[in-house]
Amino acid sequence: MTSMVSTEPSVNTGEDSKSSESSSANPEISAEQEFCLYELETLSDSSSIGLVLRAIYDTGSVHKFTRALDKRITHYDKSILRVCTHHYQGFLDSLKQLRGLKEKCAEIRKNAEETNHLVQEESRALLKRSSEIVRYRKLQRNANNAIQQISMCLPMLENYAQLEKLMEQKKWVYLQALKILEDLEHNYLNQLHKYRFAHQFAKSTGPIRDQIRERSYSEVTDFLENLMKASEQIGADASKHIDEFYTKQQLSAISAKRSQVGSLDPTLSRRQQSLDIKLSADGSVIKTSTSSKNSQNIQQMIQANEQQNQCRLDAHDKLDFGPVHRCCQIFNVLGDREKFEVYYRKQRYDQIQLILERHTYLNKEDLTSIDVFIPYLNTIIGFFIIEDRIAQMQSTLVTESHKEELWELTLRRITETITSHFGNCTNVELIFAMKKLILLFSLTTKSYGYNPNPFYNLLQNFRDKYSEILIEKFAIKFKETLERDECMPIEAKNEEEYRQVVSEFPIYRRGLEQEDFPRKFPFSRFVPQVYSLQAKAFIADCIRFMEDLLLSQSEVSDTVRRYCNALFARWSDELKLFIGCQKRSLVQLIQITINMGYLERSCEFLERIISEAARNLTEVDINNFSGGSGNLSSLAFDDTTGHFVALKNQLNYDWELQHPTGVASDNISDMITFLTSTFINFTNLPNVLARHICMQACKFLADFLHSMLLSPKHKAISMGALEQFSLDVMQCELFAAQCPVPGFEDNALAITFAHLRQLLDLVMGPDWTTFFAERDAPQQQRTENGGGAKYTRVKASNAAVLLEKIVEYEKRNAGFFALNRGDRHKLYETILKKLRSFND
Repeated sequence: MTSMVSTEPSVNTGEDSKSSESSSANPEISAEQEFCLYELETLSDSSSIGLVLRAIYDTGSVHKFTRALDKRITHYDKSILRVCTHHYQGFLDSLKQLRGLKEKCAEIRKNAEETNHLVQEESRALLKRSSEIVRYRKLQRNANNAIQQISMCLPMLENYAQLEKLMEQKKWVYLQALKILEDLEHNYLNQLHKYRFAHQFAKSTGPIRDQIRERSYSEVTDFLENLMKASEQIGADASKHIDEFYTKQQLSAISAKRSQVGSLDPTLSRRQQSLDIKLSADGSVIKTSTSSKNSQNIQQMIQANEQQNQCRLDAHDKLDFGPVHRCCQIFNVLGDREKFEVYYRKQRYDQIQLILERHTYLNKEDLTSIDVFIPYLNTIIGFFIIEDRIAQMQSTLVTESHKEELWELTLRRITETITSHFGNCTNVELIFAMKKLILLFSLTTKSYGYNPNPFYNLLQNFRDKYSEILIEKFAIKFKETLERDECMPIEAKNEEEYRQVVSEFPIYRRGLEQEDFPRKFPFSRFVPQVYSLQAKAFIADCIRFMEDLLLSQSEVSDTVRRYCNALFARWSDELKLFIGCQKRSLVQLIQITINMGYLERSCEFLERIISEAARNLTEVDINNFSGGSGNLSSLAFDDTTGHFVALKNQLNYDWELQHPTGVASDNISDMITFLTSTFINFTNLPNVLARHICMQACKFLADFLHSMLLSPKHKAISMGALEQFSLDVMQCELFAAQCPVPGFEDNALAITFAHLRQLLDLVMGPDWTTFFAERDAPQQQRTENGGGAKYTRVKASNAAVLLEKIVEYEKRNAGFFALNRGDRHKLYETILKKLRSFND
């Protein structure tokens, strides 16, 4: 009954109200029992039943509760009976419906079984067909996979077969083989790694790479050996081309110069066509007849050289640089590019070491000519031409630092070798030939971008050595000529002998042409021999050596002058030894004195020869002497100021001179003479440059005299010294007024000495009234009347300094202030005070 109660809570809920009604109707059930029944009916947890039962046992009314429980059960049975009776008819109807439904289900089941049987029969055939389709599909898929794998393997196998074929060849096809190997590794072997033959291929790639690497190194080695063999021919061709190029430039310069001379002076051009003057090996002048065909021959030579250059193929153009290019690509693919570059540079370093060591030790017999050095230098030229060509193709293989390292090593070793072999050479012609060879080497390497400046320093040493040998040679000649001289004046018996002497030594004496034969010259045969056969020959030899040394005209002339001074000093020593070695007669001593006087006067002509020879040097330079005018201006001005400094050291004014000499000082006259002779040589300079140097020289001289006048070294100046100084300034003004260089405006040079002249006129006048009147005038009025003012260039401070020096001298004079002492003192003080009040 309890379970029924728990399974139908809705019924229990309905019965609760009834039970409550029954309990109220049944007085035998107490409220406490009713509560216990209610608790039992409504309990949701079976574990709480024990608590309710304990409460019933604790009250002691178990029997009453049992009776009450029976009554409650009876009550629920009645209620259930009423409900079942009420729903019985519906239950019967439901059973009838279920029976009809069962029949329909049986019919449906039968139909389903029949349908299932038909489906099973049809499915068996379908399954059979589908299994066949699956089998064929699998077969087709396997075939496609096989075709695909074979298609993937075939290119690899073909490439591998081609790779083996290429590796078997002895031709230089390693780059192609390496490309095939790279293609196999990157495109095929990774996709076919599951096949055993692919693993075998992968294992064989390492040895193939090593083989390619070894053969590439072998190819580079063979290529470098071929370069060593071809370097000499390449250098010889390059030197020949450079020699022809500069020869053509010189021919063009000579042709242009002749055409320019002809256009400027047709008479001179005709004279040059009919008469050509040359200098022989011994220094004598030779006159040879020429014709106008010389210029045509020069043009034909230039055109022939141009046609030859157009058809020429250089030796390095015939070289195949493919091996080095291929090896760079091969080692780049192999990942060993840096190792290959290090290997190449090491090999080239060893090769240049080998080339340089070939001529380190030579026998004395080998030094009789330069033939042994020609292949040596040509090989070096070819070596660096090849390096330059490879650097253009592979800039990382031959870097600038690598080239500089090899070039510096070569410069040092060549310099040491040539210096050691020719340091003690005394053969002039051999040194000159070596100079030409070094110069050609320098020009050739310079044309390929290398810096040959150290070779020019070497040539400077050669030049000094060459000059020492020449000085020794001509000193011996001078001694021999001096010993052979008869110390008798030359006597020309006829016109031919007279013309010969005049052509050998420049001499002019008034009336000499009108004298009757025999005509006597004051000097002996010693003078023309020393002048023409020795001095001029020495100058010609020196200038010949300095050709093409990239020296300016001033450098050439200064160097020749220095060597000439050394030669003259040596001649002077020889002359002293000659005179002192034994007692000479009075006639000999007098004649030697006369001879040396004429030789000293001939230095002016030698100076002209040096200047003319230096000016006529054919200078061919790639840079066309950019900035040469500025350098010439600086050198000329420095040379002029050097003489001014020498004048300053020699000039010693007596600032307390009582009376002037009446003429300019000797040093000032010498300076003016020097300036005049110097500016005469400026005739071939550009007008602007000549005027600039002349103006700067005059300004320097004026400032020098001005600073000397106001120098604080001397505190007192007499009027006699001031008048002497005014004479010197007047000499300078006269020189400036003559304008030794054409092109100046009127009084342009004289203005440079205007401040000196105005200062001297002011103080020597004296003209202080005019000066103060001009200074006290308003600024505008002074500007308007500036052209008529006398002392516009005088500073009050300079006038005060000069006046103080005059006052100081007069203070030292014993007779000063003897008369009118107070008035003159006050006058000078007033003038000085007024001068100091001006602000210059």
